[in-house]
Amino acid sequence: MKIPAPHLDVRCFAARALSVFSSSDVVEALCSCIAEEDPDLQLDAVNALGNIGDDRAFSQLIPLLDGASEGLRFAATRAIRAMTDTRVRQIFINKLNDGDHFVRLAAAEGLGQYQDDEVRLALRDRLLVDKELGVRLACAKSLVVNNNEQDVDALVQAAFLDGGEQRLEIGALLRKFYPERASEQFIAILDDPEQAYFHRVSIEALQEIHASNVTD
Repeated sequence: MKIPAPHLDVRCFAARALSVFSSSDVVEALCSCIAEEDPDLQLDAVNALGNIGDDRAFSQLIPLLDGASEGLRFAATRAIRAMTDTRVRQIFINKLNDGDHFVRLAAAEGLGQYQDDEVRLALRDRLLVDKELGVRLACAKSLVVNNNEQDVDALVQAAFLDGGEQRLEIGALLRKFYPERASEQFIAILDDPEQAYFHRVSIEALQEIHASNVTD
């Protein structure tokens, strides 16, 4: 039997279309799709539930966070961001250590809505050790949202990772995030001849920090 392409599958189309509704019967119908064996239908249902953001779907999404394929784990992690269940915050912290970098990315983005020291420390730790640029940038952005000056040090350190691969992105984030403190740290590196290897990174990060002050 020939299986129809996802865009021709009526159930998948229906699941995607229902993402703009939030009634009880819609949430229940989408939750029932999670139990189906069709991975495309499951994914569309999870994405739709994420758009709706109804806590009634939370218990159905929980099993997918650990036992599903990488794509479903990512979708489920992203889907619970709009939910208010008190367990969401801790799930995101735990998911910063997930083996799939897309899941870690979704968790890092989700943690931007929480402002507390445990979240900040978790984001800082992941920022400085993750090998994926996207995850590191997501951690940096969520730290900036937390707006705590103590996190400037971690962001400056991150600018030098992988030979300064993200120096420009980090510099742009620091432009409105305690730029004076960040500038002092980059300048201190420029003043140290023993750190000449890092001077280019410092210069270009500083250029980004002060880009708004440049006039034509």
